[in-house]
Amino acid sequence: TTKQLPLGYYHEDGIRKYRYAHVAMTSASRGRVLQQTPSAGQWIPLSGLYATGQFKSCMNGFGNAAGDLWVKVFAASGLTGDKFVDGFFDVLSGSGAGYSYQIDTYETGATARATKIRLCEPLVVKLSTNTHAKIRVNPYWGLKLPTAKCSYGSATTLELSGTTPLGATAFNFTASGFGFIQSRGPGVAHANAALSPGIHIGAVVSGKLSTAMVKRTSAQIGTSSLIILGRLRTKAAAANKFCQVDWQFE
Repeated sequence: TTKQLPLGYYHEDGIRKYRYAHVAMTSASRGRVLQQTPSAGQWIPLSGLYATGQFKSCMNGFGNAAGDLWVKVFAASGLTGDKFVDGFFDVLSGSGAGYSYQIDTYETGATARATKIRLCEPLVVKLSTNTHAKIRVNPYWGLKLPTAKCSYGSATTLELSGTTPLGATAFNFTASGFGFIQSRGPGVAHANAALSPGIHIGAVVSGKLSTAMVKRTSAQIGTSSLIILGRLRTKAAAANKFCQVDWQFE
């Protein structure tokens, strides 16, 4: 339940690859596919007393010079919780635009106050009153089971609704918290129905591999609308059975 490594921390044991993540579920059994928080929750504008996200407190030590680690913004409501730790502070326009900085820590506070944010790396370019920025959570924060949606607008397309699948559970998560998920290499998956080997993994139901997976040609696999999460190596005998897979989330 306590974060011990940076979110997204990468580890490999040779052929298998893992990412350190926060799983926002009361429980998640092994072999389940997880996806990141929906995109609407990733971009949080710092709005409030002034134009959305603008800095009105560029002072010494707080974004007024290259090399500063602290910035200060006026927000309508203070940041709460720890969801933005290891997140990103992206400067989109004005002075300093075009740089993305990872967030180290930040001040949590009440409504209509100047919120202090400490960055992991110093500012490359000073900020100013015309600076506009947004913050977003780390993609490995708040993972959950995806909602599957299979779309056959043509015979070659198969899409997952929601946001990007990032990995699969390699062990049971018994509470909302932190741990490693597998992102690539040989692993074990939980099936939603009987499945045949040699099928590309392209759909899931509640994190389990779905019968919507079908064999495809290499040309079909290359279509932009197709999400490939891996390949089934051995059959799943029936629903709620485990099978061997080669994951390829990254």
